[in-house]
Amino acid sequence: MRADRRLVAFFLVLFVFLGQILSSNSFVLAVNSQDDNLTAPKSIPMSLGVRPANLPNDDQYEGGFGLPEENLAIIDGVSDSLTEEEIANAPFFVLDEFTDVAEMRDGYKVRRIYSQPRLVFEENGVKKVHSPDWSKFQTNNDSVLAQSEKGYDYQIQLENGTKIGVTAGELENGGTKILPKSVEVKTKRLENTYSSIYSDIYPGIDVTFKDSGVIRERNIVIKERPTGQGVGNDMIFWEEQTLSATAKVFIGEKEVKSELKTAGQEIYIREADGSRLVITPAIIYDGSGSGASHIDINGQMIDMIVRIDRKAGKVYLGLVAPATYLQALTTVYPVTIDPFYYACNEGQAGLSCALTDWYFRTINGASDLSYDSTQLLFGLWKSGATNYTRHVGLKFDVNFQGLSEAVIGANLKMYYRNLGNGTDSFADTTGRRITRSWPTTNISLLDYNTFRGSLVSENPSLKLYTSPTLNWKTWNVTKTVQAWQNGASNYGLIVEQDPAWLSGNVPPTSWEDRLFVFDSGSYAGSTGPYLEITTQTINQPDLYPFNPSIVSRTIEAGGKLDTSVTVRNAGPGVLSSGGVIKYYWTQGTVASYATGNEIGSLSFPALGVYAESQKNFSFTVPPGTAPGNYMLSFWIDPANTIAETSNTITKPLGVLLLMLKSQI
Repeated sequence: MRADRRLVAFFLVLFVFLGQILSSNSFVLAVNSQDDNLTAPKSIPMSLGVRPANLPNDDQYEGGFGLPEENLAIIDGVSDSLTEEEIANAPFFVLDEFTDVAEMRDGYKVRRIYSQPRLVFEENGVKKVHSPDWSKFQTNNDSVLAQSEKGYDYQIQLENGTKIGVTAGELENGGTKILPKSVEVKTKRLENTYSSIYSDIYPGIDVTFKDSGVIRERNIVIKERPTGQGVGNDMIFWEEQTLSATAKVFIGEKEVKSELKTAGQEIYIREADGSRLVITPAIIYDGSGSGASHIDINGQMIDMIVRIDRKAGKVYLGLVAPATYLQALTTVYPVTIDPFYYACNEGQAGLSCALTDWYFRTINGASDLSYDSTQLLFGLWKSGATNYTRHVGLKFDVNFQGLSEAVIGANLKMYYRNLGNGTDSFADTTGRRITRSWPTTNISLLDYNTFRGSLVSENPSLKLYTSPTLNWKTWNVTKTVQAWQNGASNYGLIVEQDPAWLSGNVPPTSWEDRLFVFDSGSYAGSTGPYLEITTQTINQPDLYPFNPSIVSRTIEAGGKLDTSVTVRNAGPGVLSSGGVIKYYWTQGTVASYATGNEIGSLSFPALGVYAESQKNFSFTVPPGTAPGNYMLSFWIDPANTIAETSNTITKPLGVLLLMLKSQI
């Protein structure tokens, strides 16, 4: 029973007319009943429920896709009550976009909570998760890529159904403007990605689109070093998007009224209801290597020009490939530019726009930027005198304090895609709790130095090896999740090497020379990070007042009031240490529980399930008390020191009303 419930607890109301009171005064005694519908607060990602009968398990994942079958038991001694086999074979069902739940024996429950909402659909009344090869762009005819007189021409559907048209624009090279050609598009499936190629849509330049989940990546591939008239000029690749009359365009948090230039910030077209088309910062990188680690180290943010024409209902997006980069002798061709596109919603419906996984980059201790990508990097790469460090940030949007069961174990699961740069074969890693707030929709304003001095190191270290790849890795983060359940603010956690790097430009000397690459869930990927939490229902007492009464029928200044109330334990657990009732005297008809109104206290003993204890309290009205209305009230366990079960059932509340009337 919570402290706020005590404030609504049973009370005795006395309308006392102090002064000349006759012995024949009459009174009316009424016991009223009302419902206490307090339930454990819960948010969308932590929806609680009962598993429907005969609900399928792995076939809830379209195409037979299941979750990792490696060691799923809570590790490091957090819980030995559920076996590895039990959890591995648990009857998980898809509760919502964020959560899978398995109801286990003996009051245990296992939840898988994802950093981003997944791609969920409903079939025959059962929620299922789309298979990894499902693509929003491939299932919508307006988004499927085809040959076009405009080069390429397609539509992106927002969460509210609004469609934004996207069309290839001119290539601007100095004073020359080149229109895109109409070329045949070739689409093929690569693992879980659909790749569509427009070859030589501009002279010597391909445009490739890669579709996965709800994300579309545009790759502009400059195949050869520019020669001739265009040498020495920046190349600007233009694209057009349609703009509704009510939509607004932003760069980060700044609205674009006519034209702005940016580098390193998201651009988004926002409808009035919060639906957005998001375009991530564009990066340019060369062909001297491949993979996420190469792109991360080699890639450079480029300028993006945003121009609005309200009359035409158009947004013009220009990606600027700098001449200095294109002509540098160290640049290896082909050169690629790659912004991402996805639709999201600022509210709880659909894909969230809030950033929940990302990584920070630093170079020699100086924070470079934060990067929102389909893959997450962390670790250290020592390249000569240069230290490149990466740090994964994760945020699980969950009200852990609203859980009605106790968290007894929590694991962070991340899918290890491949190793990055470095020479060492392992690194010690851990998850650290973030203790400061940050804007989830504008992470580009933050850097690693914003957080590192306030991180809490409380979880065990995991020795992470470079091999094997393509499997799930598990970090024990029980202490962090328990801290969130016990009242600490949930600002997320950072996964990085161990020990902590609190200050300075050089990471700890014990940090290993190795970067690791993991999958992100930012675009609803099926292999994104998730928490696996084991909880258990703990039998606790549940106290409430019963049968309050008042003996005195008349009262005047200097008189004594005798009251009685029974403290009842409705269970299901035993109260082993007893508790305290405090009493308050208030002038007027609204009870006050301020310290100055306290007039006494009584203790009550330990109580078994359904046991009760009657407590009698006497109070002498101070002589000289002015006539008027007064209230005598009480509060069981006002300090809220007794751990009680969440009140998820309806219980009666009584109000004892005593009305004294003078008969003249």
